[in-house]
Amino acid sequence: MTNRFLKWGAFSLSALALSVAVSLPQVRANGTAPVVLVGTWKAEEIAGEPVNAKVQSTLGIKHDGQVSGSGGCNNILGQMEGDRDTVSFGPLATTKKLCPDDVMKQEYAFLSALNEARSYTANKTTLELVDGSGNLLAKLVRQ
Repeated sequence: MTNRFLKWGAFSLSALALSVAVSLPQVRANGTAPVVLVGTWKAEEIAGEPVNAKVQSTLGIKHDGQVSGSGGCNNILGQMEGDRDTVSFGPLATTKKLCPDDVMKQEYAFLSALNEARSYTANKTTLELVDGSGNLLAKLVRQ
């Protein structure tokens, strides 16, 4: 019984390691994020609605594709994959604090926008995240 359990445990850990390795995104072939995306961005509009001015939903993107920031209540940490036209974020990890309903609503909308993003338009001051159908998910401004 113990031998069977050990074999099953080893198989489960191998499968888990494989699924994690497969799900880790690659930034670009050369391992860098598109330069226009690198920096700190603050949400100005999410899902067509202006953000609550008292809630700071932010996203920092490093040259190596690491992302960090805040949904407004909880911290965000993860990776992005992107090139000249496409982008995806995830898997993203967040802390698990509970905040007032209005803050949590904006945070959920921000995390949903990051999760659904498939492309972007960006310049020195503005980043717009777009879903696979071309719908604007979020507008962010450079900090």
